[in-house]
Amino acid sequence: MKYRAEIDGLRALAVVPVILFHAGFEFFSGGFVGVDVFFVISGYLITTILIEDIENKCFSIVNFYERRARRILPALIFTLILMAFLSWLFLAPPDVRAVFQQLFSNAFFMSNFHYTLTWGYFDSWTLPPMFLNTWSIAAEEQFYLIIPLLLALFKKYTRNLVVVLVCLSLASIITMNLLGDTSPKANYYLLPSRFWELSLGALLAYFIKYKAYQVARIRHILPSWIGLLLLFALVTIFVIYNDAIPYPSNWTILVVLTTAAIILLIEQPSFAGRILSNRVIVYIGKLSYPLYLLHFPLIILSKKLFFPRLEHWQISVFSIICSVLLSAFIYHYIEYFFRSKRIFKTKFVMLSGSICVLFLMAFVGLMGHLRYIESLSLKKFPELAHLNERAPLPVGVSITDCAASNANTQCELIHSNEEITESRRILIVGDSFAGDLVAPIWKMFSNIPNINLSARITYSCSFMPSSFKAFDGECGRAREHIDKLSSETITDVIFHANFMDALTGGQQSQLNNLESLTSMFEGLIERGVNVHVIGARDVFNLEPFRVFLYPWLAQEFKVKEDKLILSNFYNNWMDKGINVHLKIKKITKVNEAYKYYSDQAHLSYAGSINFLSRVGINNSDDLLKIK
Repeated sequence: MKYRAEIDGLRALAVVPVILFHAGFEFFSGGFVGVDVFFVISGYLITTILIEDIENKCFSIVNFYERRARRILPALIFTLILMAFLSWLFLAPPDVRAVFQQLFSNAFFMSNFHYTLTWGYFDSWTLPPMFLNTWSIAAEEQFYLIIPLLLALFKKYTRNLVVVLVCLSLASIITMNLLGDTSPKANYYLLPSRFWELSLGALLAYFIKYKAYQVARIRHILPSWIGLLLLFALVTIFVIYNDAIPYPSNWTILVVLTTAAIILLIEQPSFAGRILSNRVIVYIGKLSYPLYLLHFPLIILSKKLFFPRLEHWQISVFSIICSVLLSAFIYHYIEYFFRSKRIFKTKFVMLSGSICVLFLMAFVGLMGHLRYIESLSLKKFPELAHLNERAPLPVGVSITDCAASNANTQCELIHSNEEITESRRILIVGDSFAGDLVAPIWKMFSNIPNINLSARITYSCSFMPSSFKAFDGECGRAREHIDKLSSETITDVIFHANFMDALTGGQQSQLNNLESLTSMFEGLIERGVNVHVIGARDVFNLEPFRVFLYPWLAQEFKVKEDKLILSNFYNNWMDKGINVHLKIKKITKVNEAYKYYSDQAHLSYAGSINFLSRVGINNSDDLLKIK
């Protein structure tokens, strides 16, 4: 294939906004669409090479995958191993386990499925997964399991292949529109919604190859400023798009068509072509793949280690500099040796070696997931083991059965064989904070007779007006359900929530929220239900275990102050006959908090037991004082 320097320039134009977007530079709010530009470029280049192989009668699926292995794997494996090692060296046990899990999914190019299943509700509480950006590599390689087979099948029937690609592309666009509302995560990460972007690049390759005369006429007829206009349009998209736009969606069509038009119309001799063919821009384009791989995990690792001791922009600049230096090293000293066949010279050695390394990486990832490989931090500080501890629940029940963003999610933890009128029927209600307490409360009641215990946890829902709109109104519907409970079905409600974040507005907003909660409690009491409120826990601005591991963060560590208005309402609730459990002693020191907290506010299982003890609940009698 004839080398087109302007394509490398277009790669640079795509990768820079992606990096700046991930680095938090708000000017490039639409930088994430650079991935769509890469998809079109990839589809075009790879299909062009395959077409030429077919024409030259040297097409071979084995040859194709050997080339892909030489192009993709050296930089990918280097990045994964380097970042996994640095994570093992510096990060906390749960972070390291998450990295090893991602190592496993990346070994099979399935990371887009991994993130579809795992990256959800707790987005707001934690940084993204270390290798989240590899979802696009996985989707791309899944596409290249299909396209060579299609070309092999239709290599004598080019027109039929074009029809098939057009039909598959249309089906993909329809899928994208259908999944946009019903499964936005699957829509973003998975190939069915992205297939058309790569496929359009493949169709472009056929058009440029077999309609060369028409392409030449179009390029000759159109004025040179069209190329500049297209580049300006693409840069404008990087600036004006943002994450409030549903994506991918029909808005993506504009990005893909603009990219295809740039590849079709801009040649090196034109003014726009000379811009894209600038030596510096082309060099950045040549580094674009390792740059894309490295920048995101380096930003995540640096934030875990240094934020907020260093500001976001300082971390971003540091991470970008490291990414550029490492990318240059990978390009000149790793990719070069593989692509030039100075090492792994034969197809058999390259492919068999690649398979072995990927399986070895998967094995290491699996061992990390199963905790046979533990973080260095856990070896140095065994007390961090609570971060890996799994909360016990009844056989066949998991926390996802009890807690979700859906208002109807409820699990049964203990079922009494006694008549319903003879048993105590207890319901745990609240947000994810209450979810922390489900396991220890179940343990307290597990050997108590005549008890029915259930949990109904609605994520991000304080059951106050400020959170009613959470998850498209699910919190409001969860509150409606509680407002209908009576002693016919429930005798006791245990309530706990993130009071601190629910009371962040002005004084009137806080008053409205707490009065609404009071109304909910009063309604339950009027309908014969005993109400037990577990008061606010201590909440921090940083994860205590992170401050413990990285002492340079200590001066940034703060405990959020309790709301005075909340104390007044505690007294009001107790006057109304509500059983309120308040913490006897605050946790303010890192050296104590790190043993109990799994993030800034959520508790590990050991931490949940400790918290209940600090509010005076050591057994079931302490919790249910009302007889």
